[in-house]
Amino acid sequence: MLRLALTLACIAAPAFAETPTLLELHFSAAARAKIYPAETVTVALWYEGEPSPAGAALASEEMGLVWLGSEDYEVMARDQSIRVGGLLASLPLDLVTGAMATVNVYTARRAFEDNLLDCTLVSGTLAEFAGRSHRIDCKLIGE
Repeated sequence: MLRLALTLACIAAPAFAETPTLLELHFSAAARAKIYPAETVTVALWYEGEPSPAGAALASEEMGLVWLGSEDYEVMARDQSIRVGGLLASLPLDLVTGAMATVNVYTARRAFEDNLLDCTLVSGTLAEFAGRSHRIDCKLIGE
C-alpha cells in the first residue's frame, strides 16, 4: 500500500474548498486486467494537523496531531479523473495551525485480500494543488 501525501496550508484551506483538486488516475494494462471488473479502487483522504491552542487537548499522544476527518472515494480501476477535497470546507481548521491530508490509493479488498497496487507519490502544499489536476499512475505491485 503506497501513501500519497498532500500537505495542506491552513490559511489556503478556503481556496481549496472552493476550487476542486482533480486526481487523474491511470492504470497499467496489467493492473486493469487483474483488478477490473472484479475489484474497485479506494482513494482515501485523511485530514489532520499540528494542534493550535484551541486543539491542543485533542492532539493524539502517539503522533501529536489533531484528527480532522476523512473522505473515501470508491471508483472502478480504469483511467479517470476524480474531484477530491469536498470535506475540507467543513473541517474544524481552528483546531490546527496547518492542515494536512494523506491520500492513499489501494484496491478495495472485496475480491482480493491484499492490496495489489503501487501508485506514484503526489505531495506538496495546498497552493500547489488547488484548482489543478495531478496524475497518479497505478500499476501492480512488482510490475
